[in-house]
Amino acid sequence: MRKEDWTKFYPAFKQVSRAFAMRKEDLEAKAEAYFYFLQRYDLSIVLNALIRCVEKIKYFPSISEIIGEIERNGMSEDEIALLAWEKTWNGLKKVSGNRTVIFDDPFIHQTLDIMGGWAKFSLAKAKDEPKLRKDFILWYKHFAKKNNLSEVPAMTGWDEIEVEKWNGRIAIPPVVIGDKEKAKRVYALVYGEEALRKILEGGKDDTKAIAK
Repeated sequence: MRKEDWTKFYPAFKQVSRAFAMRKEDLEAKAEAYFYFLQRYDLSIVLNALIRCVEKIKYFPSISEIIGEIERNGMSEDEIALLAWEKTWNGLKKVSGNRTVIFDDPFIHQTLDIMGGWAKFSLAKAKDEPKLRKDFILWYKHFAKKNNLSEVPAMTGWDEIEVEKWNGRIAIPPVVIGDKEKAKRVYALVYGEEALRKILEGGKDDTKAIAK
């Protein structure tokens, strides 16, 4: 969510709170806390999850319960694609485009590849976000529906691109964006099972999750 989403989030939060007789003096402070901790998700996903929680539980849902609802199975393909977009866009804010990255979702790799790759994507500005998000969601849904993992491209950063021009090999490990264990499986899809096995057997974890 963005700062401007507060004007839509707060009225919806207020409406739901009425069903639980929440004290008015607690309402705004509680809404601000929920907004802060849920801001990494798209507004529509948060509101849909909030409604689903209200339908299932007796008391007003906690932040962790809403997150759990968001991350459970049963979401629509649009919601899943939006979550993937949020992970990708937020990852860009935390990781330099100079670094090669590994996402915990192979469909993100396939989507970014067809959009030009990680390095090119890293050049995006805030003004580019609406169009990029639209294109990303369309392509992500396409690849998720296709569900073909025979080719999962690497998300190569600028440093590695420059080194490869001189037939070199960069020794810096890729940065994981997302869940570390899931990213290891994506690492194997990108670089091969043998590459992953050597890393794990050698005790060197090349998938160091430093960006979440």
